[in-house]
Amino acid sequence: AIELISKKSLLLKSGEEIEADVVYKCTGMMPNTAMLADSPFASSFGFRDSVEVNGRLQVDGHPHVYCVGDMMSHSSRELKLGHTAEVNAHLAAHNILADLHRKPLLTYPNGITGADSTPKIYCLSLGKYDAIMGFNELVLCGWYVAVLKWLLEWSKVAAAGERPIGVIFWRVADGMSMWLGRTFLGSPSARFEALSKCADLGTLILRIVTAVLIFHHGLDKLENTDTFSNKVIAVYFSFLPG
Repeated sequence: AIELISKKSLLLKSGEEIEADVVYKCTGMMPNTAMLADSPFASSFGFRDSVEVNGRLQVDGHPHVYCVGDMMSHSSRELKLGHTAEVNAHLAAHNILADLHRKPLLTYPNGITGADSTPKIYCLSLGKYDAIMGFNELVLCGWYVAVLKWLLEWSKVAAAGERPIGVIFWRVADGMSMWLGRTFLGSPSARFEALSKCADLGTLILRIVTAVLIFHHGLDKLENTDTFSNKVIAVYFSFLPG
């Protein structure tokens, strides 16, 4: 347990002191909902005075009001990350348009991610030439992650400016991240299922290639029986009768 947090060290209750170059206090956050304390939405306050929403990210009792990001709480109790806030926004925007056109609303997060959870994705700078990136249990760090973070920031600005390169990049990136989050980088059961499908696909490809080779060589032998008899059977299978 921690007794004291200072700028460059941690003092544990056991008396042990752990020194570091810098210490970041990441002990949680408080939703900034004070402006809603005297509003009709105060009745929807829940955990740490966050605004509780239903499965479609609507504020209870206010079906035309949606709440996303740090100030809302959802039954999934997901981490408050930049990526999850964007997933919130995608679903809320879709549901607003769907409601206007009297179409069915999506539920969170399955309506966007295709899974029962949102992938935990983050990318943080650790100085000018270093960074760390996490995707669920996968963690990468180094200069190449810093280059990737620059690319993410540059492309996000381009997408916000509706430049085609940024829009296309993030449509592909969002789709890939959701797919990875429910397959190879998802839960253990999802990873096992994805690997099983890959194994089945590999077996199918191997069988097709083998069948094609057998068919090809079979035709070749039928069309060149003399060559096959003299250069294969006679050389390697001379012990055969006839």
